[in-house]
Amino acid sequence: MNRHRKLRIGVKYCGGCNPSYDRVALVKRMEKTLVKKAEFISFQEENVDLVLVVCGCETGCVDTRVFEVPVHLVSSIPDGDRFVERLIREASPETVRLLVKMA
Repeated sequence: MNRHRKLRIGVKYCGGCNPSYDRVALVKRMEKTLVKKAEFISFQEENVDLVLVVCGCETGCVDTRVFEVPVHLVSSIPDGDRFVERLIREASPETVRLLVKMA
């Protein structure tokens, strides 16, 4: 793989039954911060490196077993901030599986 290729992050939102923060605003902020490292796309797109499941609360009820790529759950703004910080430091498409295992 090309080391300089952007990480393709597929975004999957929960159903939004009990959100405690603005999930869409968080993803937009993450996308803006990571513009040089990653592209945020639908989880249904092809060639996704990682699925980012954005949960509105701590329950995290999204079934992640359906995904064939690494999955990372975010259930709060601090979770999103930590995910961004790790990607800034370490992420490339080659290292994403390691990052998700450390989550």
